[in-house]
Amino acid sequence: MFEPIAEVRQPKQQIAHIATNLDPTQLRVRRFQGYSQSLSWKQLGEMLQAAEDLDPDSARSKADMDRLERIRWGRVSVMVANLLALVITLPFFLQKTPGNPVLRALRCAPVAIIALMGGVLGSSAPIPGVPPAVGVFLPVLVLLPIAVAAVASTKS
Repeated sequence: MFEPIAEVRQPKQQIAHIATNLDPTQLRVRRFQGYSQSLSWKQLGEMLQAAEDLDPDSARSKADMDRLERIRWGRVSVMVANLLALVITLPFFLQKTPGNPVLRALRCAPVAIIALMGGVLGSSAPIPGVPPAVGVFLPVLVLLPIAVAAVASTKS
């Protein structure tokens, strides 16, 4: 019915040079995209530069750059949000009035959990229309007046 086609094999030749626009940093960008949370500040900066150099106009490159910016500045935002969460919860325990410390801890727990989770989740979620380096600090802007109010209302 069908006759097998004879394969024509050419002799192997050594290739001296392949022209490409990929450098080691750009290869690292593509290889470690899934592990970008584990990279250092400097490595994220290199990856941002490589992603920009690779194809600055493509939508995928823009989305990757935004994600890397969120990761990079989100670390700072989470650190500040954690410190603000600590400031918010300290007045629950810094009261000189008599009372049960267990009840204070039970009142403090939901506030602390909401403050911590809001800081972490708020810094990792993309916000449309807001640059990533600014959007990650929105939880900090929400927690800052709460922290000021909590410190100002400490009963002593």
